[in-house]
Amino acid sequence: MEPHAVSPSFEKGEYTWKQVQVLGYDEKERKFKVRVMYNRHEKMVTRLSLLFYAEDPELFKERVELCKLRQKHVE
Repeated sequence: MEPHAVSPSFEKGEYTWKQVQVLGYDEKERKFKVRVMYNRHEKMVTRLSLLFYAEDPELFKERVELCKLRQKHVE
């Protein structure tokens, strides 16, 4: 199965974006279940931790920054 997206993965003390397969979506948790390609580890991630290959990386970056600004405002 081919990867659908990239998602941050923590290794060696830092986050790096790794290829993932999207396995499903949990509506109750509002998270995607993904499998990291290089180590087969499965995890649940939010939409802001999932950059699909079919989307524009610049728009994704803008969306993440906007969410961070909104979060900071709320805090």
